[in-house]
Amino acid sequence: MKSQTTAWRAPFDCRSPRPMIISFLVAFLLATTCLFGQSNPAIQLFGEGGSERGILVLRLLWIPKTWQPDWTGFRIKVRIISGDQPTEWSPINRVTIFPELSRSKDLTNVESDPAALARLKGKLEKWLSTGQAKETKRADYLQKLASGPDAVKGLYIPIALDYDFALVNGFGMVVRRWGASEENEMDDTFEYGLFAVNKQGEEQLVGTFTWEEGSITSIRLDMDLQVVPTHLKTQLEVRWEFDYQTYLSQNLNGFNLYRRSGTGSFEKLNETPIWATTEGNTSQLSFFDKNVQPNTAYTYAVAPLSLFGTEGQRQEVLFDPSKLPGKVEPPVLRAFEQAAGKSGIQFEWDFSGASQKFIRDFVLQRRENVEAAYADVSSQMPATTRAATDTPPWQGEYFLYRLRVLDDFGLNLFSNELLIFYDPQVPPPPPTGLRGEFEKEGDRQFIRLTWDPKSPGDLLTAGYLLHSNFPPDERLLLEGNIPTITGNSYRYEVFSTGSAAYQFAVSAVSARKAESGLSNVARVVTPSQKIPNANIWPFSVSGNRITLNWEYDAPPDLAGFRVFQDGRQVAGEAQLPAAAKQWVSPQLAFSTTYSFELQAVTTTGVESRKSIARTVTTGQQQ
Repeated sequence: MKSQTTAWRAPFDCRSPRPMIISFLVAFLLATTCLFGQSNPAIQLFGEGGSERGILVLRLLWIPKTWQPDWTGFRIKVRIISGDQPTEWSPINRVTIFPELSRSKDLTNVESDPAALARLKGKLEKWLSTGQAKETKRADYLQKLASGPDAVKGLYIPIALDYDFALVNGFGMVVRRWGASEENEMDDTFEYGLFAVNKQGEEQLVGTFTWEEGSITSIRLDMDLQVVPTHLKTQLEVRWEFDYQTYLSQNLNGFNLYRRSGTGSFEKLNETPIWATTEGNTSQLSFFDKNVQPNTAYTYAVAPLSLFGTEGQRQEVLFDPSKLPGKVEPPVLRAFEQAAGKSGIQFEWDFSGASQKFIRDFVLQRRENVEAAYADVSSQMPATTRAATDTPPWQGEYFLYRLRVLDDFGLNLFSNELLIFYDPQVPPPPPTGLRGEFEKEGDRQFIRLTWDPKSPGDLLTAGYLLHSNFPPDERLLLEGNIPTITGNSYRYEVFSTGSAAYQFAVSAVSARKAESGLSNVARVVTPSQKIPNANIWPFSVSGNRITLNWEYDAPPDLAGFRVFQDGRQVAGEAQLPAAAKQWVSPQLAFSTTYSFELQAVTTTGVESRKSIARTVTTGQQQ
């Protein structure tokens, strides 16, 4: 950086001889939005386990989203987190890793292997001598990073293009055999921490990566490949489709595409990774191979790439123009339940009889979870076959099925996918005889629920699920936090101090998770520990009779009310039940003043305080 007015270029110069076309940049920037989202941290730390010459290797890469002005570099630390308590952080690099790109930079704090160091220095010299990269000293590097987000984003592209370039710039580190010792077992789980170092030498944890010692990162992405002729005789289009969410979950960084003719060696066709982006769950990429010979058979291979440049498992597709069949529609797959008493799933499919001559066999495939690949579950079936049966390995689970078409033309035909919940077992019979009883144990309250044990002939019931309401709502809902009950009773704890009307039902469940209908409903009213006070209002006088009125928010266990006249009870819950709202006195003395109080009482004898006394005088005798 010669002066403040000089336009700064990223250390990896986009104007260098290395091609970087506009469409590539647009695709790349779209693909990196998941890394630059608002919810992401200032720096993301990625890791990948591997093996080189029998030595365990952990590659680390950190990608800045923003840059703090006082940051100067990074330190990597590690701790074991597989024990009862995490160990203390232990530094790996004693010397801070600084952002810098120069011939004089010491790279031994990012790579310890002599051969790898020689490779890095060789590539660095090539980049600098050919103008592909610009030598940038530490002070200039830090000043530009602190100048704004555009400078940070501009650095990301060359870092993502080549992991070696990230290493020499100070944004990566290779850890070799860390933690492998007699004191440190191979099944330990390590947490690696990225610490940003400021100008005062203070450290701030900005990213972590967890690694199980000895684990090697496996990169596998299911792809559907197809080679399509174009209107140009010297050009073929290679297409591949894959699950984009799986692509993101593995932190993949594009693809490499290869081609070979006959049994020759594969030739790499792309200079930079082929990136992918989509708004949905699936993505399709296309590459035009513009240098093919007419009427020549080729095999293409596609390999997913990690952020570290590691290739995953390749998938191949054959293109043989001499056997092109034209347009062949894929089969349409359907599934049916087996007859009662039989296990398995029955499949049938439609496929054009005119297209049978272009295919060899059908193979039924099953996928057992979203992380697993499709696996063949049938033998190769002749092209005339239209039905097959499969019995999944587990009951009460979901499975994906599709039909694969085998051919000699590279058609890569697959049927539609079917998502099937396999549970051939009938549900068990509903429980009977549910009843509930309130219990108290010290200050704790319980409702003991019991129901009839299963009959000797019931071979399906493996346990019970509890359903209850949440008073005052009377709807019954599954108690999801209560594990399956194995016996025919359950003690349900009640935490409310007020009275409430609880309702319960139980259902039986089989070992295959098939659930029965609900039992009868048991209703239990829990007693109040305390009830609100009553209040007399209004009241009226008619001659020598007095009428008292009141409103009351009655709990479910309210027994009724008691009326006190001049401190003496003159009516009780037998005369004034819970629904009572009024009391009329018998004939009293004329022109006499009386004092009245009202008290509420529950079925278990819990009493409210007596109401405020109302002083009432009867009328004069006429």
